[in-house]
Amino acid sequence: METVQTQKVFWWFSADLRISHPALNPIEISTLLDAVASIAMRPGESKVHHGDCRSAGYWVTVYRSEAPTRPDSGILWSERFVGERKALISDLLEKGYSIDVYIGIHSNVLALGFNIPPTPILWELGITLGIDYFSP
Repeated sequence: METVQTQKVFWWFSADLRISHPALNPIEISTLLDAVASIAMRPGESKVHHGDCRSAGYWVTVYRSEAPTRPDSGILWSERFVGERKALISDLLEKGYSIDVYIGIHSNVLALGFNIPPTPILWELGITLGIDYFSP
């Protein structure tokens, strides 16, 4: 009997571009940004607050890479994704949409270090970049 060995993934990276607004239409956002939503909720379906509005619509697209060659790949993806849609995202921001990027680093090892690359487009648009590190 042949044994198949699988390589254990020691770490992975995810990047979420998150958009919320009291009048958000998830189908319109997906069409506008030419992107598939991982999470899409109309107003009233979301638990995400938008200022004083407790029922904002919520739209998220996710990039995930298992054992990427560069630990900053999610940050670079975010900068590229926003850069390719800069005018559209800028318009959404001007209309009061909340947009941020959330980075998750998931590791089965205790130490993982990397440099954070420049993100001039995110910075210029005022899009915040949050990073969480998850380890056992």
